[in-house]
Amino acid sequence: MAPMGAVWDDRSLALSSKMAFANEKLRYLFWSTCLSLRVHDGHSPDRTWRLANKGGLRMIFGYETVSYDSGRYGSEFWKQWKKGKSFSDAFIEASWSLFRNQTPVVCACGNTKEEVQKRLFSERMFYSGAVSSNWYWWKWREAQNHKGLKTARAKAPQNMDVLLLKPYIIDDDLMSAIANKVGINKITAKSIAIGQDGLRCIGTKDILVSVDSSGTLQLQMAQANYRNDNRISEIQATKIARELIEDLGIAKDVKLTPATTYNSFLCGANTKTGEQGKPTVVETIIQFRQVNDKMESVNADSGFVAVAVDNDGKITRLTSSVKPIVDTQKSIDMQSLAKKREVKMKELSVEERFERKINRLINGTTNNSKLMKITDAPKVMVETLSDKIGYDFSSNYAQPVQQRDIEIKVGDFVKRYQLRVDL
Repeated sequence: MAPMGAVWDDRSLALSSKMAFANEKLRYLFWSTCLSLRVHDGHSPDRTWRLANKGGLRMIFGYETVSYDSGRYGSEFWKQWKKGKSFSDAFIEASWSLFRNQTPVVCACGNTKEEVQKRLFSERMFYSGAVSSNWYWWKWREAQNHKGLKTARAKAPQNMDVLLLKPYIIDDDLMSAIANKVGINKITAKSIAIGQDGLRCIGTKDILVSVDSSGTLQLQMAQANYRNDNRISEIQATKIARELIEDLGIAKDVKLTPATTYNSFLCGANTKTGEQGKPTVVETIIQFRQVNDKMESVNADSGFVAVAVDNDGKITRLTSSVKPIVDTQKSIDMQSLAKKREVKMKELSVEERFERKINRLINGTTNNSKLMKITDAPKVMVETLSDKIGYDFSSNYAQPVQQRDIEIKVGDFVKRYQLRVDL
């Protein structure tokens, strides 16, 4: 790893064709920036980075798409890593738990196909040794239609009830029962390891069950069979996912509705022979959203169940962060929970509140804001990518919110943001 600071002349554009690295210490390169690890439209990690990589890089992390602005990528990465995930899985899950409308990509380097695949799927400790760049192998996750962001304007609902939620913290007995159901013997299933941050884990060499302090359950049950490229149908994967959810009882007293299906892709290339693989789907990720009165959860990390199924029909992972609804109240009754400033903000229209948030992004003090305010900078363009109304399930009560994903563009520079206002 190596930290990347700002350049002295305040330039913001970085070109792979003008870089050289990994000839000395760098082994793991994390790009928390847009379009840093392309996999579509004729691009590939080996095409972008093989000349800049001077021979020692082990792994690269980045994005196919324009990425979202957030200060939580690092903490989310280590949160996922602590659950026993490899570097590649931790990076992809961290990005996915923050924002769905972006495509995280991880690439590994190595001397042989077997070596590079093992590194991509399994490496979870930092090593200082240099590796060959003969092979590049990469994986990524995206919605089945990766071009499809909804642009329709959301309509305000008639039902503005606030939902009171049961803190669905899975107790030790239920956690052990789940572990036993997914293949861990009863004795091991009762051995729960507890971390300093409240993370509880039950695990064997092949299966890991974890529940974090927010109550999110994760099951790591198997590694996808990447040798089977005969893509499972969405209908079959959905049937398998529903059966697991019902068998485990994790969505009892919770209404779920089918949501966007995602896929895990895999591809590789040999830089010596010029061999270039074709992208293949190795997992289908079936997602269900918690719903009330036809309004779904809007959160990336709350109010959903996701089940990953490989092409063999084998379940590889499950994540569940649902909370049963115990009561409802009218929205006006919940104002006592808000600060005076937040109540005052509600006197503004929804559009006025979104406009204020956008203006703070443009006129603030961040590096992005400074770029937008350069005297000779091109006009700032704001585009709405998606606009939806639903419930925010991130706390112990869920209230209707409007969530808008936007892109702010200044000349050649663009960044995505997710904005949310209470209704």
